[in-house]
Amino acid sequence: MKIISALHQLVDFVRRRIECRVAPREWMVETTNRCNLACGTCPRQAVDVPSQDMSFKFFEEVLDRHPEVEAVWPYGLGEPLLNPRISDFIRYAKRLGKIVSLSSNGTLLDFHRGEQLLDSGLDYLVLPVYGATSEKPEDKPYPSKFGDLETRIEAFLKRKLARGSPLHVTIQTIEQRNDPLKIRQFRRRWKQAGVDTIRVKDDLSGQTPNGSGPRRHKPDATRPCFFLWRGPLFVQAGGTIIPCPYYHGAGPFGDLHRQTALEAWNSEPMRRLRDAHLKGDLSQYPVCANCPRHQPHRLLASLGFFVTTGQIRRIFPKLEDVQRRFGWKLFE
Repeated sequence: MKIISALHQLVDFVRRRIECRVAPREWMVETTNRCNLACGTCPRQAVDVPSQDMSFKFFEEVLDRHPEVEAVWPYGLGEPLLNPRISDFIRYAKRLGKIVSLSSNGTLLDFHRGEQLLDSGLDYLVLPVYGATSEKPEDKPYPSKFGDLETRIEAFLKRKLARGSPLHVTIQTIEQRNDPLKIRQFRRRWKQAGVDTIRVKDDLSGQTPNGSGPRRHKPDATRPCFFLWRGPLFVQAGGTIIPCPYYHGAGPFGDLHRQTALEAWNSEPMRRLRDAHLKGDLSQYPVCANCPRHQPHRLLASLGFFVTTGQIRRIFPKLEDVQRRFGWKLFE
């Protein structure tokens, strides 16, 4: 069934269909859009959205209605650990057999929350450490709450090891904010037991619904954004959907309160957006026209319909390193 769904997605993409036969099998579910930080580079600073936690009842109902979903990422614009029931969200998705990945700024990762995450069955946890070395908090582009972040992460890693937890932990930083020496220091610092992947990623921050942000590529009808066919499906805290995280603050493209995932994925706004990509005319979609997101090589894009979240979490950081080291255009 998974292969058949992936084939449907790939064929729809290759044949340039604006209506998809299947909805994404991976969902990014915004369990809260609240955050305890006010980082200047975060897109949430440029949009005005009502603070909201997702209803756990809605989460249960919508997953029950869509058993075909394979993977759930219960985070979005906000800090997921602010939702007091985040571990319940994870447990419920795991009870249904989903792969569950979480990304957290780590500032709330105390003993209690750490134990909840380890008990929940969470598969993947991404923790960003944006300063490659231990500068003073005021030297970092983030509030002073990051001051004890490394201490919290160290304590969590020790508990993970003591419990023999299979949780896959990724520690990541952003390349542009650190020079090569600091990147090497960062890799040495976190090459330790309990850390499964060290990721150095590009800075893709700064995109807003009005289209401001660094452009990576020009609109090209021969290379429409394959995420519009593959997903993930981005479900906002209120139950509406948007094409991708960069569309925060824009009008909803669907609503899972009254639509199935496939209906929302094939809504009129989504079909118009795919058509614009296929025509190479994104003049009405400044977010897409100025998208900072990586577009993979055509071969990688095709293979992307068949890989799982687990494979992506393990492989993509390595592909980034290969491209950075050799200058190959695996994605751009």
